[in-house]
Amino acid sequence: MELIRFVGSNFFEWDLKMYDEKNEQPAKVNSTDLNEDLGQIEYLFSDKTGTLTENEMLFKHFCINGDIYEEKYGDIFNLNSQTIKSITNPKIFRLLEALTVCHTVQVDKTSSEKYNASSPDELSFIKFCFNLGILYEGDVFDKTKNIFNRRVVYNIKDETFEKKYEIMYILEFDSVRKRMSIIVKNESNEYFLYCKGADSSIAPRCSCKTFSLYEDSLKEFSEKGWRTLVIAYKPLSKSEYLSYSQMLDQANSDILNKEEKLDKCYDLIESNLKIIGVTSVEDRLQEDVEGTLFALRQAGIKIWILTGDKLETAVNISDSCKHFSREMFKFVLKNLKTTTEVEENFTIINEQMKSSVKQSYALIIDGVSLETITLNKNQNDFRSIAVKCDAVLCCRMSPSQKANIVSLIKNSKERPMTAAIGDGANDVSMIQEAHVGIGIYGKEGRNAARSADFSFSKFKYLKRAFLVHGYLYYTRIAVLVLYFFYKNFVFSVCQTYYGFWNAFSSTSVFSSLYISIFNLILSSVPPFIIALFEQQKNVKDLEQTPFFYRSIRKNKPLSALQFLKWNIIAVWHSLSCFFIPLGVCQINSVLLNDGKNFGNYEFGTLIVTNIFVVIHLKIFLVWKYQNIFALFSYLMSILGFLLSCFLLSGFILPFPLTLFTENQALYFGIFVLFSSGSIWFTIILSSVVSILPDLVLIIIENLMEKVKLNKFAKKEIFIESNRAKSPNTTVENFSLYSIGMERSIASFESSNDLSSTYMIKRNSTLNSSRAFNLKSRRISPIDTLSQSII
Repeated sequence: MELIRFVGSNFFEWDLKMYDEKNEQPAKVNSTDLNEDLGQIEYLFSDKTGTLTENEMLFKHFCINGDIYEEKYGDIFNLNSQTIKSITNPKIFRLLEALTVCHTVQVDKTSSEKYNASSPDELSFIKFCFNLGILYEGDVFDKTKNIFNRRVVYNIKDETFEKKYEIMYILEFDSVRKRMSIIVKNESNEYFLYCKGADSSIAPRCSCKTFSLYEDSLKEFSEKGWRTLVIAYKPLSKSEYLSYSQMLDQANSDILNKEEKLDKCYDLIESNLKIIGVTSVEDRLQEDVEGTLFALRQAGIKIWILTGDKLETAVNISDSCKHFSREMFKFVLKNLKTTTEVEENFTIINEQMKSSVKQSYALIIDGVSLETITLNKNQNDFRSIAVKCDAVLCCRMSPSQKANIVSLIKNSKERPMTAAIGDGANDVSMIQEAHVGIGIYGKEGRNAARSADFSFSKFKYLKRAFLVHGYLYYTRIAVLVLYFFYKNFVFSVCQTYYGFWNAFSSTSVFSSLYISIFNLILSSVPPFIIALFEQQKNVKDLEQTPFFYRSIRKNKPLSALQFLKWNIIAVWHSLSCFFIPLGVCQINSVLLNDGKNFGNYEFGTLIVTNIFVVIHLKIFLVWKYQNIFALFSYLMSILGFLLSCFLLSGFILPFPLTLFTENQALYFGIFVLFSSGSIWFTIILSSVVSILPDLVLIIIENLMEKVKLNKFAKKEIFIESNRAKSPNTTVENFSLYSIGMERSIASFESSNDLSSTYMIKRNSTLNSSRAFNLKSRRISPIDTLSQSII
């Protein structure tokens, strides 16, 4: 089994359709023990940035005090006033200075690509500034001061000048803080802290009045699917810097509590910030992400996207890649901070799901709500709702939360097979938590690829990995296991039958030679070859028809029913192989040409020959992809039979080889046996009687499969035809809210989108018990005294 897995894993790596020519990167298998698990995936947990998207950031717009700007032909253009703004504007210059200084980009002047960045966002900032004439020239070590100087060249209004910034400290980014900072000293001996990070991380550290100027811009950028970062700064006095420096040095010198003390220092230093502006970068979807997600959903795989992005950004990307389909009814749980809010929302969602069982649902939830659910031990309630949804989107997630979500589903009562895919170091915990970990060779290093069980360079290859390789790996192993039990059952049960005729003595119907070589020589090559090269379905059909993947999930090919079927067939074959020769001998024991009677060894040899023929006819019928390797395996089995049986029976062998020939009792016996036409007739009769039920069963199974395939095709056609008619319904935090369903006529006329728009407002008098009527698309109260409709 291990040898088959090891050899079979090479087919995954040799697949040219999973080879990235641009990066010259083939697919990679790091764990050969999980090959067949690719065919059993029920839940897929996916990162977004770098996994679904290219992770090639294109700087789009930036916002300062509510005004939105973009770069055009080396100038800054104000989109609000439709005017060109100068780079020397103090507010704009401060933002550009922060973008040029606050990063960890390295300069390599010997390479064709000058800038090397671990963060694609930072690289987009440097390129954006480069287009405006602000060139980052790298860090130069000053031996006299024992410090690095960050050199930036400014080309503004035909004037070129250089500025140097002494790097005092870099407060590196981590997934918990969701921000990074740098403390620098400029040429005027002024100290500044520049900080950039997620709005949820920066906002609590700034004044509310200042941040409110940027909320609309953040929402606008996010709704377009762009990644947003908030840029902030804080001027430092020399005494403040020296105090912070002392604190950081003390924290770094504490070996035991270093991380904890550094976190406290960072929290103190990155406080009382002033917002400079907000940036937005576009990260385009990878090739064929939409088709891949659609195919996986057709295959019955539930897809969860776990991302650290804002909810609006994540929803936009999910809609773009068709993670959410139009017929789905979406539940949005956002900023739930109390147990009451969580329980009320869960109650109404459960009522809705019970009222419309056939409806397709999607769930959108943020990290704050998940944290509340975890702290209040509502994980089981959340899981019971989430598993009923066809698609789930979790946003504002930390790496630990990603791993917890995977663990929550993985350890449920149903024990579903899970897979996780990601491209960055922050996805490693999620990848390792899932049953099957898949890494993408991305632009943020190869930590994910090295930590995963399987890895490749593009998300679209996931479709082929599951639907083709997963199907083939699993069906091959399933056939191998079933066939192994089957052939040994047929061989062993004949011994039991013989016991009724030898008074259950120790006499064996088979000689020790046949017992020794049955699994080693007579029946070993075809199972090995079929486990490597069998294709029960054409590869093109597997990619185009995800239904085939559904047919093997939940261990269906190795179910109790399949084992029962194969065992019943094995019983029938053993009966035919034993009792037909026995019946022929009882009718006429003189079957040999020389007129002699059958002996025990001749009878045993006839049974072995029958079994040999029947089990090879069986594997011939099971083997649907007959090729040169199949022919080779049959020839090897026949050659093994001839050499082991005819060769050992044709010579008088010296001791100790006589142990294999029953002290020469087998000498020339097989030649005498096969010289009789009656023996050949008996073998043919046993084979035909044995195989006839198999042929009938195969015909029935093929007809049933065609019927199931037609039903699946009709269902998909029905869904596709009704998709355009089905409005995209979204309900957000609807516990203790009254929801108005009146659609804006103006927005309807200006858009071809058929989605419904809901306006939500707080209503403390509204009872939380409601039922949802999908036909009218309205939430109606049950036993409520009042409901306000907007």
